[in-house]
Amino acid sequence: MPKIYVPRYQVLSTERRAFSDQGGGVRIRPQGSGGGCLLQAATAALGGVQPLHYWDFTTDRALFNGQDVGVLSNTPGWSFTRATVGSALTAAGVVTQFASGQLRRTNRGALIEGARTNLFLNSATGGTQLVTVAAVSHVLSFRGTGTIALTGASVAGPLVGTGVNNLVTLVFTPSAGVLTLTVTGSCTNVQLEEGAFETSWIPTTGAPVTRNLDLLNVASPRVAYPLGLFADIDRSSDSGIGSVFFEVDNNTNDERSALVVNAGDLPTVTMVDNAVVQAAISIGAALPLATPAKYAGRFATNNVQGARGGVLGTAVTTATLPVTPTFIRFGEIASTGVPCFGYIRRAAVFNSAVTDAQLQAMTA
Repeated sequence: MPKIYVPRYQVLSTERRAFSDQGGGVRIRPQGSGGGCLLQAATAALGGVQPLHYWDFTTDRALFNGQDVGVLSNTPGWSFTRATVGSALTAAGVVTQFASGQLRRTNRGALIEGARTNLFLNSATGGTQLVTVAAVSHVLSFRGTGTIALTGASVAGPLVGTGVNNLVTLVFTPSAGVLTLTVTGSCTNVQLEEGAFETSWIPTTGAPVTRNLDLLNVASPRVAYPLGLFADIDRSSDSGIGSVFFEVDNNTNDERSALVVNAGDLPTVTMVDNAVVQAAISIGAALPLATPAKYAGRFATNNVQGARGGVLGTAVTTATLPVTPTFIRFGEIASTGVPCFGYIRRAAVFNSAVTDAQLQAMTA
């Protein structure tokens, strides 16, 4: 069944009514019939540079081809899947649960992560239990003021809480066998997962629960080179490998332009043509976790550049362009193998080779 968009309406200010409404009535204009105030707000947020497409995940609003389409999911070609429950944090650090198939969007942004399984049962409030584990890296995490001691397959730790809303973590590699987790005091949002870094809390009851990969993209993006990309991000985990936060591609990894955080935690502007890296411009120092950052890139023939926080990188002046994009991706690459493990706050596409000054303005 096709989606039906019911336009929102906005009352114009008294000053603007005066030009066309001399009778004292209220004139209204539908949002969605044009760029309207969202286009103005997006342009202002981007340092005066007008985007072709713009998504604000903190407020659930989108522009597409300069038109206000309303909520994010009204974007033409929009697709999101995750066939399991999950959770995300608000900007204030409050844990919010989401149903299967629901984008994990809060006022902190949209959280995109890879698949993980919480092995800890009844994880909302921790209780002592035995868990069968493999001899691979695991992460134990919780919020609260209590303690979890490890015996059996591992004697790492103990993991001691530091506050009701503070997340504490312990990375360890057990022997294959049975791990005893002894809980004392208050431990909430408990998670035991295989991996080298922690991810968002997965609610469980009487059995382990897997949170599947978040997949978010837009088909038929109506963009062509030269173009510009912008992303405002907030990393929640350090995967230790390069991760894509925003990308356009032809549904392969061989022809793409992307905004990446590389294995060294550096925001990086990347372009690949015919499976050959044409540019990889890293800008500034390593990006810490839980720290919003804005960066952007220009993708043009023999003219690739990036900026972060108003500072330019080192331009690449010998580069060939990928083929025309057919997908826009948020927090992933075409193979879906490298999710960003972080929050995307805002993203934009520009239908021109944005200038150095514009890159600086939109990321300042």
